[in-house]
Amino acid sequence: MSPENLEHWERAEEERSAFSASLVDDSRLVAPKSRVDRYLDPPLDTWHELEYCYALLGDAKDKTVLE
Repeated sequence: MSPENLEHWERAEEERSAFSASLVDDSRLVAPKSRVDRYLDPPLDTWHELEYCYALLGDAKDKTVLE
């Protein structure tokens, strides 16, 4: 893919994502407190994979986290 085609594709993807995001009601983006609490203090014996990752990570405040 040429650099020009890549830039065109990236702009089109940004526009598509922005449009999709504009269709979501902002109130649906707020997680309930019970769900937030699950990730703030997850137990090490949880069977939920993501909670387990958070339990192993610990407090990430002021840390750099790479995806």
